[in-house]
Amino acid sequence: MLAAAQELKGEELGALLRGEGLHEAQLRASQQTAADALSGTASESLPAKERKRLAAAEKRVKELERELQRKEKALAETVALQVLEKNFRQWVGTRGT
Repeated sequence: MLAAAQELKGEELGALLRGEGLHEAQLRASQQTAADALSGTASESLPAKERKRLAAAEKRVKELERELQRKEKALAETVALQVLEKNFRQWVGTRGT
């Protein structure tokens, strides 16, 4: 839709917008949002409160990822110990008979 609107002017643009049920202001806002996203300036347009909340959420995600890695490592170690214990019991069981 945005690409098609770029090529049109006047009545042709108006017809496209009517067909999509949009107003020109909505089109311009969407074009600005897309341009900001592509240029990397979208985060700069966020209010300070939102940037702070986003930074806190990103920090929490990193903390959770570290915790997940730690728990996955502990789980792998536990499984390895169980396998070793099982193999040892089998080995002791066959040597005792």
